[in-house]
Amino acid sequence: MRYRKGMKTIAPLLLAVGLAASAPAAEPAAEPSAAKLPAANVVYFIPSDLRPCTNYHARLNVVLREMKAFFDGELRRHGSPARFRLQTDPARPDQIRIFTVHGKEPHTGYPRNGGGAKAHKEVEAYFAANPGLKDGRQTLVLMPCEGPEYGPYHGWGVYCFAIDYSELDVRFRGAKNPKGKKFAKYFGGMAHEFGHAFGLPHNHATKSDEKAFGTAIMGGGNYTLGDSPTFLTAASAKLLEVADCSRPDPMPAKPSRHVMGADGATFEKTPQGVRVRGKLPVPNDLHALLAYYDKDKWAGVNNNYDAESFVVPVAPDGSFDFLMPLSEIHPGRTPYVQAQLRYVYKDGTQQLLRHTLDPKPEKEE
Repeated sequence: MRYRKGMKTIAPLLLAVGLAASAPAAEPAAEPSAAKLPAANVVYFIPSDLRPCTNYHARLNVVLREMKAFFDGELRRHGSPARFRLQTDPARPDQIRIFTVHGKEPHTGYPRNGGGAKAHKEVEAYFAANPGLKDGRQTLVLMPCEGPEYGPYHGWGVYCFAIDYSELDVRFRGAKNPKGKKFAKYFGGMAHEFGHAFGLPHNHATKSDEKAFGTAIMGGGNYTLGDSPTFLTAASAKLLEVADCSRPDPMPAKPSRHVMGADGATFEKTPQGVRVRGKLPVPNDLHALLAYYDKDKWAGVNNNYDAESFVVPVAPDGSFDFLMPLSEIHPGRTPYVQAQLRYVYKDGTQQLLRHTLDPKPEKEE
């Protein structure tokens, strides 16, 4: 069988800092601590023609703590030392710190496509004008939206964007009515997009995980969290162990040495599934090796929601031999399959190796 191979390197996005001429008044910076691990930032971004949603600070504090509790609970279930950290108010440590940034344009100036880049530039200008306020690299930007939905709603490097509305309130969690369904959509959507900012790609539950735990948060969980069983996959947990604002230890002083391509990785399609084998050089800076079974389409955006994920065990000598069993794979709509290996390094960088096992015929490309 003829295979097509592709390699892609994914490094944490270095975000440019905008230098706006003016910014809101400075807030007191948190006291620095040598032992303090970085925490994610939360920004409430208000376009010039809108007002904040009712009781947003107190209400979102509860919502964000519930989101943190979901991630932390799932990390504990996996036996992971990682924890989801959100910056707290130095004057009120029991409160999540929410920075308010007033946008320069009306809400129509921040459209779904392209609005994120504009808002990001203004938020970075705010942090540049107020040194010491920004903590970790991961940043959630929320925009008020009481009317028709607008604005960016996606992950973008270490930033992510979501919306707030007055009934985004844990009172409606699990309610079997339209308000409960809407809460699940936007609470789950917020957690899903924040996952992207922490470096998590889309993935789907395996058959056994779906039966035991429900819907993967980085799959369809952006519509189910708070309404029906939703969980974090083992692969996503491994990625959170090296993200800036969830890792249990400081970032390594030296960049990790990448080893993709040095392990002679091979993919073999068998009647039982897809077998991946190779041998990594040792010592190495790899934190985890993850495998994905991606069906139907894999190019472009949002075509990997259906990709089941697996953590590949690596022996002390660097060797690995792992089967992605068909018994754990949901059927695709087409026979086309791409298998992938994601190399996750101790400094949080990633590399992605793709093997197209069943390519589309040229006439269908």
